Amino acid sequence: MLINNAAIGIGGSIVEAKMERIRENFEVNFFGTIALTQIFLRKMIQKNSGRIIMISSMAGDLAFPWLGIYSSTKAALNCLTTSLYKELKSVDSNVKVIIIEPGLYRTGFNEVMMDNKYDDEDSMFKEYRKKIYDNKQLKINFLSSNNLKSIVDQIVKAVEDENPRFKYKAPFIHQVLKKSYVIVKN
Repeated sequence: MLINNAAIGIGGSIVEAKMERIRENFEVNFFGTIALTQIFLRKMIQKNSGRIIMISSMAGDLAFPWLGIYSSTKAALNCLTTSLYKELKSVDSNVKVIIIEPGLYRTGFNEVMMDNKYDDEDSMFKEYRKKIYDNKQLKINFLSSNNLKSIVDQIVKAVEDENPRFKYKAPFIHQVLKKSYVIVKN
């Protein structure tokens, strides 16, 4: 079993993000995951047994302003994982591929991603930085779950279920909000 959980997040404007930081975000969240998966997957395919779990994010399916880079890394991971799932299924492989999509949890990850992104006096958005920051903090504070049990339970199911689903998400309220957001935005 391989659980790919490494991730970093870059928040802020796509316009002002330094290319080296964008590349770093993709290197950790996407390319590093592919490289490690390939190593394990070859052995799993030879044994016709194994399980690969990708820890992604609900942000991979949603386009939020000021989170475009991080969300793009997770969207790429989701697309790659879906393709891999279909490849293995088409050759009747017993190797299971699973995506876990956590919503917002109060772990500090989201706060770090958004902190101090507009403090540069040369920022095109410096006059909006308080509004952007306050809006993001309001969403993080309002939507973040303090209890990690819901996502831990989903990970345990993905690990232990004999016939796991392809995708697990938590917390439940974020699934509802995500579906509502998609409907409203379309």
